[in-house]
Amino acid sequence: MPSDLDALHSLTMARSTGRGSEASEFSLEELLNDVAAFAENLGMGELFNSGRLAETIVEDQSRAPAAPRRDARPTQPHSLQSVLHSVVSLESTWREMLQTARATGDRDIERKGLMLMASAFHSQGQVSRARDCYQRAVQIMREINDRASEGAMLNNIGDTFRQEGRYADALAYYRLAIRSARENKNQRVLEMALVNAAQMYTRTGNLREALQLLEEAQLLNRTTDDAQVRAEMLQTLGEVHLIRKELTLALDRSVSAAATARELGDRDVEWRAQWVIARCRWGRGDRMEALAAANLTLQALETLLEEANPHDQKRLSRERSDIAAVVEEWRRITDDFKA
Repeated sequence: MPSDLDALHSLTMARSTGRGSEASEFSLEELLNDVAAFAENLGMGELFNSGRLAETIVEDQSRAPAAPRRDARPTQPHSLQSVLHSVVSLESTWREMLQTARATGDRDIERKGLMLMASAFHSQGQVSRARDCYQRAVQIMREINDRASEGAMLNNIGDTFRQEGRYADALAYYRLAIRSARENKNQRVLEMALVNAAQMYTRTGNLREALQLLEEAQLLNRTTDDAQVRAEMLQTLGEVHLIRKELTLALDRSVSAAATARELGDRDVEWRAQWVIARCRWGRGDRMEALAAANLTLQALETLLEEANPHDQKRLSRERSDIAAVVEEWRRITDDFKA
């Protein structure tokens, strides 16, 4: 049986032949390779050589479709999820490894280990602990003058505040991410942070600022052609146009967003886009079409709830309850109208 370190190497090599990405973006697979090699040298093989990762990769490959969609953005493999889960379960050992890296002056490995721990905590819904690791990683990046991934980390810190409902703090970090991405010429992170900041401005009713950021993101997306960011951007544009009561524009953007999200398998963007579609249809008096879109919204939410971590499940459950209450009222009005 191959070791988990060998499996990680194979996984990274296989992915390196795919569609290119920004050189300044960090790859969890590459981080795992580097940190795994460091752990092996320390004799901490239990972190990576359980054999479970290698088995999972083989299982993932056997389940993979023969001809994946060319435009689909690859999702996080189960093997990577398994490793991120093990980071949390073996936290004390990971921290021991990071202390050794710091003691030996290997700040780069310490930074990479913190980025991995942050991703692991974030994937488990432990957002405050994730934020602490992200912030420490950013501090090291600045100390060693290696800021290529700084924008992505700042954006992720914004995400942790957003998940806690601290939108002003989230916006502050998204703006820092925008500035860092501009300085480091990282278009992928820049367009992502622009959309995230626009979503925060939309929440606070600052639609002019939101539209300005979304216009810049649209220009960037013509170059990057990133379908994931495009889906988020179109969904946010739909939300903005809906608030402005520009129903035709809102419907057009949201239909495109829902179609792109469905192709990517992104249920989070899909349900939000479908809910804008439902409200647009209702606002135009198309009651049956509105109810159909609302049903698709709830179906996407149900699927997402099954996959979400406990922290996100609470938020999504509240969203589902609020939407279900509106849909029930719509049904009552529709039935009364028919009668």
